[in-house]
Amino acid sequence: MNFNYSKLRGKIKEVCNTQDNFSNLMGISKASISAKLNHRSEFTQNEMKKAMDVLHINGSDIADYFFTPLVQKIETSNQN
Repeated sequence: MNFNYSKLRGKIKEVCNTQDNFSNLMGISKASISAKLNHRSEFTQNEMKKAMDVLHINGSDIADYFFTPLVQKIETSNQN
């Protein structure tokens, strides 16, 4: 299952300005952060905890940032 990281991306931009700055603060490579945000890799529990510390996210808000299911848009067409 993929998760929607749009709120996490917004918080990264708000607090760190760039994913590069975020990756430096996390101690994780830029490529690894990109892979995680683009669903090619998963965040570990330790990485989520570190991200919450870096981004000043309250523990009660973890689901909003890391566990909101990604909803795919289904295109419909009007056929007569």
